[in-house]
Amino acid sequence: MKKNSNIFQEDIKVPEIVLQKADEAFARIQTEGRSAMTKNSQTEKKKRGFWKNPAAVAACACLIIAGSVTVGAAVHHVWSRGMKGTLQATDTQQKELTDKGAAVVLKEDADYSKLAVTDNGITITPETIIVDKYFAHISFSVKGYDLAKGDEPGFGDWDIGVKGEKAPGDTQAYGEFYDGTVCDENGYPVYEDGTPIEEDENGKMILHYVDKDGNLEFVASLGVADQKDSLLGKTIYCKLKDLGTLHKTSFALAKEGNWDFEIKLPDVSTASNITVGKSIEGTPFTIDTIELSPISIRINYSVNGKIEIKEDTNQVPLFKGVVLKDGKKLPFLGDAGGSGYDDDAMTKAYSLRSFVQVINPDQVQALIMQTNDAGGDTIEVPIQ
Repeated sequence: MKKNSNIFQEDIKVPEIVLQKADEAFARIQTEGRSAMTKNSQTEKKKRGFWKNPAAVAACACLIIAGSVTVGAAVHHVWSRGMKGTLQATDTQQKELTDKGAAVVLKEDADYSKLAVTDNGITITPETIIVDKYFAHISFSVKGYDLAKGDEPGFGDWDIGVKGEKAPGDTQAYGEFYDGTVCDENGYPVYEDGTPIEEDENGKMILHYVDKDGNLEFVASLGVADQKDSLLGKTIYCKLKDLGTLHKTSFALAKEGNWDFEIKLPDVSTASNITVGKSIEGTPFTIDTIELSPISIRINYSVNGKIEIKEDTNQVPLFKGVVLKDGKKLPFLGDAGGSGYDDDAMTKAYSLRSFVQVINPDQVQALIMQTNDAGGDTIEVPIQ
């Protein structure tokens, strides 16, 4: 990928430990029969997407109504460790999004203990939910499992989707146990306290899946497969089955169990709709409007010219990141998502991307774009 020198001071080299983590994840994805969603190519954060039928009816289930939490004046809206790490939200962002109703901290619910599902000595509880029109993130604490040092936890199978979806492809999902790492501003992994990643004697990354209380946390994410759909106010199901450890292409069962949940998502939108009207230099694409939320972006294009569709690319410009009004650049903000055309004549196109961290849409000055999804130049497009 070409990088514009006014954005990057030098070429970014992906550390070997990051590639190692990605290779193991991709090998496991093949074994599980899941197809990978579009990923952040710099950080190689492992994200699993899959399209599958709902699993068989399980023994345990819990219904959660997100947004029904009763909040007192002294509540500070602290998100779970996994959600904070996954979306790198500041204390202020956590409070603002929860106050607005786009995020829910279920521990604040007086009936929080009733949300837990226990099977075979393992208790799993939904902790934090955040949603916008196109993406949702849900974290689950996992208590009662003794993870050996150096092991990676995983479920034997899991499934998440919109209840009553018309077909198995109506949503896309990915998820993983939170490992105690975040991405720094250059897209490199560091521990959540900002310290560098360490390796063991075999050169393997030392990850911190277990929190200070001895618990694990699983973070599941959901995205619309049809760009015309919305997740706001939908009821989703999440089915977690069997707990154990993952190693490259294998799963070792430790605890059999079924933990099922139904969760009604908040119906509050925090997105800003912005008219841009800026062309992307060197392409026939013009950014007409964007829908910018704290956790994702939708870009709407008009196409003024002929598009040559190739085997591995649709040529739609790729969102990479943003430039903030204070001059700070987040060049690796874009994460999972997709793009396509709205009509057969290919005169209208769109791109959807979730974010690796929460942002304040009001502070965005420009978009960092790659001129097509298979390569090309990286440019800045002002939106203000």
